[in-house]
Amino acid sequence: MAKNKLDTGKGLFDSQDNAPVMPEGYYSGDKPNPNLRKFVEEHATPFDPSSDNYAISAFDQPITTTRGSAIFNMHTYWSKKPHDAICQYVRHYTNVGDLVLDTFSGSGGTALAALME
Repeated sequence: MAKNKLDTGKGLFDSQDNAPVMPEGYYSGDKPNPNLRKFVEEHATPFDPSSDNYAISAFDQPITTTRGSAIFNMHTYWSKKPHDAICQYVRHYTNVGDLVLDTFSGSGGTALAALME
């Protein structure tokens, strides 16, 4: 069997010096993110009912979307929702600069929608 051009027998990178470095604070794993609490404490402002005036009505518009966009079709995920549908919720319930927390982060659609909005 012929070897793939990338298969040098040493893995994708020839040495540790060429390996990509993950940004500080990045976490990928099967346990709760140990950096999440610190991130939220540094970047979020907790809701204070005595001083915050958050009176947003329920989202009651029909969702218009398609599953045929190039972004949606970049990868498959069993429960993926179109990011442009999520954009409509983010636009309705948040203001520019708000922190959007997606505790499940399945296919990344909420993160993409928040970044786009």
